[in-house]
Amino acid sequence: MDLRRWIPALLVAALATLAAPDARALDTDRGLHQFHHTAWTRAQGAPSQISAIAQTRDGFLWVGSTQGLYWFDGMRFQRFEPTNDVQVPSHNSYALHATADGGLWVSFRPSGLGYIRDGRLTLYTRPDQIPKTQVYSIRTALDGRLFAGTHEGIAQWNGTRWVSLDDAWGVPNDRVRQ
Repeated sequence: MDLRRWIPALLVAALATLAAPDARALDTDRGLHQFHHTAWTRAQGAPSQISAIAQTRDGFLWVGSTQGLYWFDGMRFQRFEPTNDVQVPSHNSYALHATADGGLWVSFRPSGLGYIRDGRLTLYTRPDQIPKTQVYSIRTALDGRLFAGTHEGIAQWNGTRWVSLDDAWGVPNDRVRQ
């Protein structure tokens, strides 16, 4: 390899790096109180004891807490109330997962899963519809398949119910939180 061919390029790169201005995210001599920021607390309707946060395609931020499921539009928090005649099985929502189609999966404690789309809640609470144990997390794989991390391993959504992946899949039945 002839280093003489690379010397001009290396020299230009070094000079460009030295001439670049110093860039920082914020002035380190200033404190947070000197910047404009907004904080939302219980006084503004924000829930406490938050366990999960997800943002759906429509831009809403969803917050799961022990006090219920809330959506946030950038200005205020609102407790979720389904537009259809379905009762939320628990106000303790644990895991949230926004889907590519604009929906939101919700894990309720002590058990039950819900899928919200366009304000309508579809509940999955029967033993043949949900994983055997508490769902801690829900994620979509790159190929579009939906998985849940549970107290006893991983479950996969087959379109109508959650199926536990077991030793036949090479998956141990250990707790999966994320």
